[in-house]
Amino acid sequence: MKTPILSRRNLLLAGAAGAGAASLGAIWFAAASPKDLIYSLIERALPDVRLDPASVGECAADVLADLDVGFQTAWMQRFVSHAKLKTVRLAGQVAGLDRVAGLGPFEARLEEITRMAITRLLPNSNFFDLADAKAEMVYYTRPDPNQACVNRFADLSLPG
Repeated sequence: MKTPILSRRNLLLAGAAGAGAASLGAIWFAAASPKDLIYSLIERALPDVRLDPASVGECAADVLADLDVGFQTAWMQRFVSHAKLKTVRLAGQVAGLDRVAGLGPFEARLEEITRMAITRLLPNSNFFDLADAKAEMVYYTRPDPNQACVNRFADLSLPG
């Protein structure tokens, strides 16, 4: 006797497979970090520069903290913002970050985040002190929050 396609056994097997796939997807989503997206955007903007992974991870965390400043009181907005960044990160892993970054809804926001990250990374690293950033490692140093002006290129001399 031929088993029907829509038997109880096949339905349970399909449901178990679907639940397993959904669980793996949820774990993959939970493991993604918005910080990883920012790290990838930095690497994408500076493709041949040797970056110290630990210090660039600190820079990515600082940029994420800057992005979260407006959401300190609205935890739900921060949660949604992080979920969007995670989704873009995962889509970038699957389809390639260049392809995802070129899509209309993401393009402007990812460009803004990239600019924020590079603006934070370069002046607060040894990038400008190196003869060749492609040959030597670039290290990010978190700026001192107690220092009045952290811009090392600022001319703080009094006129006259």
